[in-house]
Amino acid sequence: MKDTDPTKEPSALSIIAVGFDGSAPAAAALDWAAVEARRTGATLRVISVVHYPGVHAGTMESVPILPASLLNRANKLSAEAASRARKVLDVGKLETQIVIGAAAEVLVAATDSVRLLVVGNRGRSDLASTVLGSVSFAVTAHAHCPVVVVGEGAVLVGPQRGVAVGVDGSSTGNLALDLAADLAAHAGAPLRIISAWDLPAAESPAYDYWETVSPDADLARIQHDVALKVVTAALERARSRHRMLVVTSDVLQGQAGAVMAAASHDAGLVVVGSRGLGGFTGLVLGSVSHHVIHTCACPVMVVRTPASDRPAATRQEGVMAGSRTVTWWDPDPEGRPDDDPHIPPRRP
Repeated sequence: MKDTDPTKEPSALSIIAVGFDGSAPAAAALDWAAVEARRTGATLRVISVVHYPGVHAGTMESVPILPASLLNRANKLSAEAASRARKVLDVGKLETQIVIGAAAEVLVAATDSVRLLVVGNRGRSDLASTVLGSVSFAVTAHAHCPVVVVGEGAVLVGPQRGVAVGVDGSSTGNLALDLAADLAAHAGAPLRIISAWDLPAAESPAYDYWETVSPDADLARIQHDVALKVVTAALERARSRHRMLVVTSDVLQGQAGAVMAAASHDAGLVVVGSRGLGGFTGLVLGSVSHHVIHTCACPVMVVRTPASDRPAATRQEGVMAGSRTVTWWDPDPEGRPDDDPHIPPRRP
C-alpha cells in the first residue's frame, strides 16, 4: 500500500473547523487547529457561538436584530480569534463565523462540511452559555467527522511527541489507525499502537458466560492472545501504509480509558475509535470516553464510525446543547434496531 494522507486527496474536504469562545482551552484548540491547517494546506474555519434565548439558530447575517452589547462582544471575540490564527496562517486560509444557537448543536452541524473539528476542553463562555467541557463530550458523541479535543498546555505532534492509537480490530478502529498513521507520518512523528484487554468483572454476564461455556479456560491468556493478534495486524497495516514510519506496539492489560490516559503522558496525540469492539466498545457514549477526554495529558482525536457504515436509524440521536436537548428523529422508525442501547426509544 502506498504512503497516503486522506487530507491530500482531491475529493477530501479541505476545511478544519474549530470552536472558539475566548477561554484558555479554546485558545489552545485554535492554536492546534491552525498548525494542523498549515501542515495539511487546509482552510481553517473559526466558529464562535452566540447563545441568545428566543432567537432561532443561524448565522449572524440571518439574525440581524441582537442587543448591541452582545453583537459587539461577538465581533470582538471573532476578531480576537482571527488575529491569533493569522500568526500561523495566511489570510486566504482563514474563515471566521459567528453563529447563533447552542454550542453543541452548532458545532455538530458544522461537521457536515468539514474534515476535522477541533474543540477546547473545560472552557467556559457566557456567549456560548455552557461549559465547553460538556460541549466537547456531546460533540465527540455526535459529530460526522473526527473530532480533536484540546486542553491547556497542549503539545504538538512531532519527533519527540508521537501519536498513540487504540485498536481493537473493528472497522472504526482501523479507520482510527489509518488517520493516526497518516498524521504521524506527515508530522515526522513515531506511532504507538496499543491494544487493551482486561478480565471481565466477577459476576458480570461476560464472566458468567465463560464460566458456563468453558470453566477450565485460561481467560487471561485467551484475552491477551486476542489482543496480540489485533495489534499484530494493526502493526502490519500501519507499516504497509507508511513504509518509513517508526511504529511500535503494546498489548496492555487494563480498562481502555485508563490505558490510553497513561499512554498520553508521552504522546502528542491520542487517537481512538468510537464504535469499536473489545476494550473500546461504546467509547464515546459511555464512561470510557469521559475518562479519555478529560484525563488524557495531550489532545485526543475521536473517530466515529462513518455514517455510511451505520444503520439508518442511528441518525436518530440526542445532542445535549447546554440545558436543552436537540433531537433528530429517523423518518423511518421501523428501521430502528430494538437492541441498540445507544439509540433512544421510538417516538410516541
